[in-house]
Amino acid sequence: MPADAWPAPEVITAYYGRIGEENRFAQEDRELGLDRLVGYHLPGQELATLVGLSVWNVGLVQGLLLERPPAERPVEVLRQAVVDDRIPAHWPRYPVLVERLAE
Repeated sequence: MPADAWPAPEVITAYYGRIGEENRFAQEDRELGLDRLVGYHLPGQELATLVGLSVWNVGLVQGLLLERPPAERPVEVLRQAVVDDRIPAHWPRYPVLVERLAE
């Protein structure tokens, strides 16, 4: 496929969408063990995966019922940069690095 076939924003969106999906699959595998082989019959394996995903969804709903998010969003506090002056005098030995750290 030629390089100009897809615009850059489309490629980036597809790439990050796939990453999110793969991370979700990995999380489900870690927490539910859905990557296990239940049977060599494809419909049986698919049924086991669907049961596992249903258990996952029920757990999400139960967690939401146990502790609902607040009605009002909390106010975000901006991070304030603080200079750390605890650097020992003998470290680092490179003056350029000391100047960069001071910045």
